Amino acid sequence: MNGVIMLGLGFLLLFTAMNIVQILTTQVYEQLGYQTFGFWVLEFLYGTFSISCLIAGSLVTRWGAKKTLPIAVIGYALFVASYIAPISCADSASDIFFCSKAFVMSSSLIAAVITGFSASVLWVSEGAYIKDCSDDKNINSNQGLFFSINFFNMICGNLVAMFLVRDATTKIIFFYGMTGLTIVSSVLLCQLPNVVEKDRNNAVEISLCAEIKGKTLSTLRILVSKRLLPMIPFAIYNGLEASYYMAVIPWMAGESVEGGDKEEKNRKTAMVMLAFGFAEIIGSYSIGKLASKFGQRFAMLVTLGLGLLALCTALVVTSLKASFGFVWFLLAFLWGLHDCSIGTNCSALILSRFKEGTLSLSLIHISEPTRSYASSYAVFC
Repeated sequence: MNGVIMLGLGFLLLFTAMNIVQILTTQVYEQLGYQTFGFWVLEFLYGTFSISCLIAGSLVTRWGAKKTLPIAVIGYALFVASYIAPISCADSASDIFFCSKAFVMSSSLIAAVITGFSASVLWVSEGAYIKDCSDDKNINSNQGLFFSINFFNMICGNLVAMFLVRDATTKIIFFYGMTGLTIVSSVLLCQLPNVVEKDRNNAVEISLCAEIKGKTLSTLRILVSKRLLPMIPFAIYNGLEASYYMAVIPWMAGESVEGGDKEEKNRKTAMVMLAFGFAEIIGSYSIGKLASKFGQRFAMLVTLGLGLLALCTALVVTSLKASFGFVWFLLAFLWGLHDCSIGTNCSALILSRFKEGTLSLSLIHISEPTRSYASSYAVFC
């Protein structure tokens, strides 16, 4: 239990920093004169994330989740720190090579690729560590507890968006602070308690390349197996519903504010998304407990019920063109409950039903980038 709580706190710190920086990515590059370059930075990141999931399982099996977790966080720190140079150059108007457009763009894309690779290792390591801390009886509740703690980053992030983001894009100290927060996260994850690593086998004397090749092929076989077939609709739907809550709800909530300037709309949008964050926290813990007590099938039925309720509410709010008020907080809260129940259920289901160890964890996250692709398309296209 202590390991799960510490893991959640480490991810809370990391994604408080990372999610705010991702929100600012397109704004920062646009203000620096790079137009839509921020969009491509995020696409490089999540594209690499998806591809790297094929080999992440073998790396985590080889080195162990406890070792790979803090190392993977360093990749995120590199991504956040990559903003410091271009912002410094914009303030000083320097002509040195480090301020050139070619260097800024190439270094940003390299940092995005490294972070995408780190993300695949990080999330597979998370699942492996949770699995090592759990048994069949408490895997659901432990997964729910982790996500409940982690989703506090949505509260912290939206509070920062409400009060600090208006100045953060022009203040280099902000990005120094966010880089420091990711490093603190890495240090915290170094302190994780030791657990018995169930899927690690030190007795196998083969080269790393041979192990990666063999386990990548095994991952691909699992991916196209009949056992995974029922999960594919969830993966597709997960990306679509994520685009709705990450892009459409904030945009529509902002547009529903009558009068007011852009800053006022952004502030009220952040308030609505606070309701979403609270729902993720409450729902993750609750759905994990429900699955542990009543079984995975009952938890899935609850997930479907929440989905229908959220969809009906969305249709009513959209058709009535509701002005800003309680109904938007209700919609965000219901959608947050629905989203967290999908994520918690799918993760726990694969962890408990697939016996291929860390290889099966890769399957959860190969489709994860569709969430960001879908939301990016909704925002920019």
